[in-house]
Order: sequence, then C-alpha cells, then structure tokens
Amino acid sequence: MDDHDDRLRLGLREILDNAVRDVPGADGAVVTVLRDDAVTTGRPRLERLVGGWACDEGPCVDAMLARRTTTILLDDVETEAAERWPDYAGTAGRSGVRSVLSFVMAPPGAAPAAVSFHAGRSGVLGDPSRTVGMVFVLQAAVALYGGQQVGRLIEILGTRDVIGQATGILMERFGLDDEQAYAMLVSSAQDTDTSLLDIATWLTGQGKPPLS
Repeated sequence: MDDHDDRLRLGLREILDNAVRDVPGADGAVVTVLRDDAVTTGRPRLERLVGGWACDEGPCVDAMLARRTTTILLDDVETEAAERWPDYAGTAGRSGVRSVLSFVMAPPGAAPAAVSFHAGRSGVLGDPSRTVGMVFVLQAAVALYGGQQVGRLIEILGTRDVIGQATGILMERFGLDDEQAYAMLVSSAQDTDTSLLDIATWLTGQGKPPLS
C-alpha cells in the first residue's frame, strides 16, 4: 500500500467516524470500491477501504456492477433481501446488521464505490439519515474522485432521492406498486409539460406547483 492509499484510507476513516456520530440511527459505516467487473473476472471483487462489514452480493453490488449512481435503503435487511440475496442477508444477520442505507457512486471512467451506513435496528435509517448522510457522502466523493466529479454525482443522487420520495407518496396514497406509481409520475409530467423532477419536487412539498 502506497502513501496515497494510506492517506485516502485515513481521510475516509475520519469522514465516516464523524458520519456515524452525526447520521441519525447509524451504528457503523463502510466504504467499498468495485475493483473488477464481473464481465471480465467472473465475479465482483470488492475492496473495503473503511469499515469491516460488507458482502460480495446485494443491491449495492448490483448497482455498482450496473454503474448506476443511486441511493438504496433497506429498512429490514432480513425481510427485504433474504430471497434475492441470501448470502447478503445472512452475512448482515450474523454481523448484527438490521438496516442499511447505501449511496452508490459510479462516475464515468472511475471505479464505482459506495458509502453504506448500517444499524442494529430495523427502520431507523429514514429521511433524516439520508439528508445528513449526503453531507458525508459529498466529502467521501471528493476524497475518492476529486472535485470535478462530485457535482454531477450529488445532483444525480439528489434527483433520484426526490423522485423516490414522490413515488413512495403515490404508492401510499393510491395503493400502487412502485412501477405504477412511477408511471403516474411520468404521465403527470407529460400531461402538464413539466419535467419529472419538477413534478416530484412539488409532490414532496419542496417546490412550486406545476402550471397546468
């Protein structure tokens, strides 16, 4: 390990120590980087830069393999992940992890990475955790990728966060599944000649109503 790697790990450790102290509900955090793509190696190889808990499968790994910048919340890992990612759910259970909030970053030309917060209780990493967590994700992104990549990453994460919140509101209000709720958002945007983000921002109470 060279001096740059040492400095990177030390910097990330300081960021995550502060994050665990300040992010509501978080008991720990980990930074992972996807070093090899499964297409060329047959399996993903994750390098844990900071933290001790991770697994070589799960929604976070799938997002990194797909090079998709996104935010993933599992309120109850055992019930939400056991069927699709049994090893992930099992590793989490043995490690005392009950809920996980992950911010996946996949900038062009760089290795995908994720900052994941975990808790020993279910349902404790909600919107306040997401909001505060983004502050520390920004700091970690600067350390990992430099300032040029960060603006676009945070814009994508923030956009998808708002759209996800709006989708959840429609699911609860109208008894829809996630695909139906997202289709309703898209239809509303088209009907009012408004961007999807503007519709979602208005629906979540963060912006002005779209013009009809």
